[in-house]
Amino acid sequence: MNAAFKRLFRIALLLLPLNLFSLGRGDKPLKGDIYDQAAAGALVEITGIIRLTGSEPFSGLLISDEYGHDWHLDQNAKAVFLPYQHHTITIRGRLELVELRLADGVFLGVRRIIVDPMIAPEAP
Repeated sequence: MNAAFKRLFRIALLLLPLNLFSLGRGDKPLKGDIYDQAAAGALVEITGIIRLTGSEPFSGLLISDEYGHDWHLDQNAKAVFLPYQHHTITIRGRLELVELRLADGVFLGVRRIIVDPMIAPEAP
């Protein structure tokens, strides 16, 4: 029994990374406080306030969720979401993760960009 348990435990440990890396790869969007768990390519649904960052010609839009996290919007969606500035909306899109590094290679963090965002349909 002890050997069988150890074998089962090893198999579970081997499969655990597969489950962690596939988090958020389904067709249903991830919701809630998913900032640290969502994988690249995951379909996410974020509710928050649209804000303008930077200054022209290098401005961008982001959505600040209720947990205090900022999710950047794809630059191609700027014209669509600019009228919603300072409004609370729910958007849905695919997540792209981009590492931020200084010129000397020092890691600053990860920027979360929502690619091809769209306004999420109202829940029934």
